[in-house]
Amino acid sequence: AANYCSKCLLNPPPFTFCRGIFHYQLPVNKLITQFKFHARTDIGFTLAELLAREFAKEYTDIPCPQFIVPVPLHRERLRSRGFNQALEICQSIRKTSGIPIAKNLVVKLKRTPPQTQLESAYHRKRNQRNAFFIAKGNNLKSVNHVAIIDDVVTTTATIRSLADTLLRHGVRRIDAWCIARAS
Repeated sequence: AANYCSKCLLNPPPFTFCRGIFHYQLPVNKLITQFKFHARTDIGFTLAELLAREFAKEYTDIPCPQFIVPVPLHRERLRSRGFNQALEICQSIRKTSGIPIAKNLVVKLKRTPPQTQLESAYHRKRNQRNAFFIAKGNNLKSVNHVAIIDDVVTTTATIRSLADTLLRHGVRRIDAWCIARAS
């Protein structure tokens, strides 16, 4: 049986589950910061490999997602950072699982401040509301199951918003995976 936190019991999420392989605390939070903000792709690669192994284990007895979906960055953030850390993580998962990456399925058109700059769950949720859109020309009618991939999940505001967008376009099951999850 699945274990749900009290927040998810009171406000059920639009995804089946959200798994992180680490708690978002020292030293993992510092490693993710190095990967994400200082382009330490060596650290990111190692963390992504660990996630890819757990991801593969999960789907040995149950159907795999049809696609893995990296949480997209707004084009300005992508330009300033130089890479999308979620897409980098997806590359490792794809190599291990063979599941294709839906790299251009979703776009983030709303330019939002980083979630780390917002103090409350309420503000984080508002920040991500209506931030994601299905890219023009994509049809999700035959897509039943996807996995959203991100580096860190704290309040679930980002993945809830992305999952809501995917559900509105016909995806029936959404799993969420991350390197680290806040408790």
